[in-house]
Amino acid sequence: MVLSFLNTLLSYPLLIYIVIIFLSTCTACAPKITLSRGQEPYVQSPQLTAHPEAYYHFLNAQKCMSEQNVNCALREFERAISFDPTSSYLHLQVCQVYALQGNGDTAIEWCEKAVELNPSDYNARTMLARIYSALDRSNDAISQYESLIALYPDNEEPYLSLALIYSAQKEYRKAIKLLNRLLRQGVRSENVFILFGNIYAEMHKNRKAEAFYHKALAINELSLPAREGLLLLYENDNNIALAISLCHEILASEPDNIKIREKLASLYLKSIDLAEARNQYVIIRSSKPYLWYETTIKIGLICFEQHSWDCAVEEFTNALNKNPGDDRAAYYLGSALEKVEHYEEAIHYFTKIPVSSWYFSHAQINRAFILDTLGQHDEAQRIVEEARSLKKTDPDLCRFLASVYEKKGKYHEAIAVLKDALSEQANDEDLLFYLGVLYDKATLFHESIEVMKKIIEHNSNHADALNFIGYSWADRGMHLDEAEKFIKKALKLKPNDGYIVDSLGWVYFKKKKLQKALLELEKAIKLVPQDPTISEHLGDVYAAVGNVSKALEYYRKALELEPSKKEILDKINALTTP
Repeated sequence: MVLSFLNTLLSYPLLIYIVIIFLSTCTACAPKITLSRGQEPYVQSPQLTAHPEAYYHFLNAQKCMSEQNVNCALREFERAISFDPTSSYLHLQVCQVYALQGNGDTAIEWCEKAVELNPSDYNARTMLARIYSALDRSNDAISQYESLIALYPDNEEPYLSLALIYSAQKEYRKAIKLLNRLLRQGVRSENVFILFGNIYAEMHKNRKAEAFYHKALAINELSLPAREGLLLLYENDNNIALAISLCHEILASEPDNIKIREKLASLYLKSIDLAEARNQYVIIRSSKPYLWYETTIKIGLICFEQHSWDCAVEEFTNALNKNPGDDRAAYYLGSALEKVEHYEEAIHYFTKIPVSSWYFSHAQINRAFILDTLGQHDEAQRIVEEARSLKKTDPDLCRFLASVYEKKGKYHEAIAVLKDALSEQANDEDLLFYLGVLYDKATLFHESIEVMKKIIEHNSNHADALNFIGYSWADRGMHLDEAEKFIKKALKLKPNDGYIVDSLGWVYFKKKKLQKALLELEKAIKLVPQDPTISEHLGDVYAAVGNVSKALEYYRKALELEPSKKEILDKINALTTP
């Protein structure tokens, strides 16, 4: 009875797993090459055994294996070996059983014995090399494959396996040299060209990789590994349209290929074609029930991104019915309900999210925002304060609570909250900038400037901090030259920011450069036409150059935008009173 190694290998799932582990070392993303039954090389297996007792126990061992009784099989194989101790084939069977048990070291001992008994046993050396590879004994695996190549120079498989090891070690030149030996021997197989493509892709030589994948496709136009290789190249080249087209080609011949359909959906997401991405996930969900929950969440998120709130509500409701404890689904369902102004239901779902959840802080902020919108300001404040008592330094909670205090004019309380957040995130630019703004509102000018300077120390190109300092100095008529430098640098970083343009106009005004001031402020008002401060600044400059009608025009516009500002009314009265 003669059994080929690969037929035996395919009978044992763990042995297949060992080979998969080995093959996957080439690259995390590259398509894999494997030998199918139709492609496997023919290598004559050694004679099983001529001893009748050995053959009897061998058959018993096979029966034990068919019954998945591994210990029984080991006993019977070892009894067979006791009658025929020189059979490399029987030793190989024991090696395979130990590999099936996950006992790699013992499997190696038996395979090594099989090779010792018959150094030309192709199957024993191949099995030994693969187990070495699975156990990260690459040098030992290399030695076995080199021996196989010497013994069987016309056999493609050991060349490919050895090239895979070299590729995993990033010894690309060695791998390519080995594959070129096959080409010189006239081997022009799909697997050889795919492996060439994988190696060149790992080397970031994408055009060479592409050429080899096309050579593989010339042999087999439906080669999935070759098309997967091309797909990866197109995606890495950011050629999303070509990648999408290739996905559709693959799905035309393999409509049930979930991996490719999921890739297609992700490519549509990259191209911001949310409708098509959603369609692909709907197909996946309908064809693969075991992926129902995962795809339902993805569809819900896409609906949310599309602002299709009813769809999002439906999908996340379905998800929560399936898994009531999913905090992510609860958060997005609450958020979608908030968008359609179903506030009580939204609050219900936000309340369900536990403090351990990543979504907890945002859920409580949304909850408080709803209450604030409904005029329940004190309750909104209480909710955030309660949440912050559980997460004292959470930056989002601190920022929101600070904004609540700011609205109520409680600047010192807001400052204290931000300082808590900064105790753990001392260089958070957003928190620091907000702190500087609050210091300014609390009339703590020196402190506000120091905070902004700290931001610039860490990020010299922080345009808003540069502008804040420059404008603050200019408004107080101090350090005007330095203020101008700060503002001009900010403007280079944000050339179309109307507020920074206003700052430049204002520093020119303070330096008595009135025409320059007018030029910049007219630009600013076009960029931000509804800002009361810019309108007031224009009124001041026009008043300074004696254009009373224009000054009054802009003062009145400023007062319309900010009716409570008495200073603007005083300026109007000063110009209109005889």
